[in-house]
Amino acid sequence: MSIRTHPSYWIFISYRRHDTAYHTQLIFEKLEKQFGRDHVFLDRESIQSGELFPEKINDALQTSKVLIALIEKGWLSIQDQEGHQRLFLEDDYVRLEIQTALSRNIPIIPVLSTAIETG
Repeated sequence: MSIRTHPSYWIFISYRRHDTAYHTQLIFEKLEKQFGRDHVFLDRESIQSGELFPEKINDALQTSKVLIALIEKGWLSIQDQEGHQRLFLEDDYVRLEIQTALSRNIPIIPVLSTAIETG
């Protein structure tokens, strides 16, 4: 039985699924080809069944050297079902990812997803 080593992620991709999922996947695939799967973190690609989502997010941020934040029109004003702006909620994952990057002095690269060419 082999022991699975934990990847050392260099690039962490932060995004909201409902508005930037397509562009996020394109960016992930390009970065994966350039740097390798074990160095680019994208939750739906990097978290395996049975792994705890919050712990895996935190672990990936501990080794990341840069965070790419995909932003869509209305990103700041997206609301939850109760009408609260999600980015200002304490348990919002995008907020937590960006907050962690800021606290660790990880450079954040904002990417406007509508500016990404798909052709």
